[in-house]
Amino acid sequence: MSVQALSAGEIARSSLSEALQEEFHYWPPPPATNTYFIPNNRVEDLVKIERVRPALDGLHPSLPSEKLDALADVICSEAKKLFAIFLMSEKLQTLLELLDERITDLDLPFSRILLDKSKPSSSLYKLGRRSHDKTKWGKVDIQNLCSLQWSLLAPVFRSTVGKINHYDLQYNIILPYIEDEEGQREKIKVGGFSQVWGVKIHRAHQKLLPCPSDKDPIIAIKRLSNPDRTLFERESEMLSDLTSSRHPNLINLLATYTHRSKDHLMFPYADCNLREYWNAKPLPPWNQVTAIWAIKQMRGLMDATCIIHNFQPTHPLEPATPKKYGRHGDLKPENILCVKNLKDGSMNLQITDLGLGKFHGQNSRSKSRPTNGSPTYASPEIVLDIPVSRMYDIWSMGCVFLEFVTWLLQGPEGLNRFHEVRFGDAGDGVKDDTYYTIKETGDGKRAVVRPSVSSWVADLKRSTRYSGMIQRVLYLVHERMLKGGASDRLCAHCLNAEFELVLNKAMTDTRYLLQRSG
Repeated sequence: MSVQALSAGEIARSSLSEALQEEFHYWPPPPATNTYFIPNNRVEDLVKIERVRPALDGLHPSLPSEKLDALADVICSEAKKLFAIFLMSEKLQTLLELLDERITDLDLPFSRILLDKSKPSSSLYKLGRRSHDKTKWGKVDIQNLCSLQWSLLAPVFRSTVGKINHYDLQYNIILPYIEDEEGQREKIKVGGFSQVWGVKIHRAHQKLLPCPSDKDPIIAIKRLSNPDRTLFERESEMLSDLTSSRHPNLINLLATYTHRSKDHLMFPYADCNLREYWNAKPLPPWNQVTAIWAIKQMRGLMDATCIIHNFQPTHPLEPATPKKYGRHGDLKPENILCVKNLKDGSMNLQITDLGLGKFHGQNSRSKSRPTNGSPTYASPEIVLDIPVSRMYDIWSMGCVFLEFVTWLLQGPEGLNRFHEVRFGDAGDGVKDDTYYTIKETGDGKRAVVRPSVSSWVADLKRSTRYSGMIQRVLYLVHERMLKGGASDRLCAHCLNAEFELVLNKAMTDTRYLLQRSG
């Protein structure tokens, strides 16, 4: 019994179908799941006129060659994904009928229409403007088509100038990840209302960050777990507007997406936060590179705080109300990320976690208190139960900067000692490591800088690294930022100007930068 030889058209179809299936990217790798996607660039490379036209031969013997030429042109210009789906499902003959209806890739995916809710089996499948009865195509055929289509529909995440793109992804969409830390519990960072982990996206689907020729960038995925969607809307709006400033010391939101009823934000991946960086690094060398980097970062963080404080929401939270301005509400080393520049490898400190950000009038002091903020870096207004303003952030940043200087002068061991000496009675009988103490006076309670903090500043002045630059930074922190009364603190704008003066002098005067003062 002889085996009938395959026709040229059958060989072309089989060869191209196998080539497409060889491009399946399974993630997570089997046997964890059986989900896969075909990268967009491989579809573009494989579904070309020189391979599509031979694959059409023999499907409709009655069609003249000129008609098949025209169909091949249509497929390659607007229906490559449909062609791949129907080819791998061995239903290419049916596709030619659909193309007569001007159905294109833009009509994907197939959607199921339930005719009778009491009978799940009674359904049609819609593609474009036409519904298809599964009894005509066959139940297995339609299931294969519906399953395969998702391998061709993985999203391409793109950046758009002046806009943060949001992707509302259907339930069955397969994300084009080639590495995903979500399955590695030890690598997931869990916050109050979120989880953060790193992924690598196939470079054909990742148009958010530059891709060096030999390395795909890691992107941080932040999934919000709070059922109140206003948290996502508030954070994404604030980050979208702040990202437009392209400030090197503010975290840049790359894109957002909703998948399986969960909201996600996408950011450049940070190697660590500032606390982790300090703890991992020994006493840094005291040289021009270290000192210039440190004062640049402090000035940059102050400038970024200034931008946050002048932020106005695009959509007012309430109509017909005075302008509202931003406040972070939880500045601390854990909310300052260390992000490497992909082009030159330099490290930038970036303020993140703006979900706690509040808005209030320019001259008002809100009773809205950041109760979820970190107690260590919280300003005294919290325990004094008085209105909170943008000056709250100034106190918190003063605490961060004092620890920054401590690390520069004494390394991580100094930070540990500073925590120990700071730990004491806050004035209410409770021991903690805040930077203030509450005093009872004839006029009621007031806050003062904790004596152990002032003593620590005095101790830092005895360091051999106590240069003119460090002297000025410690003055600004101790005398202009860490003040018990909010009205006694300098505003972000004034402090930004002061730190810029320090930076400018440090850039031109090595003795001021490095040599011991006084």
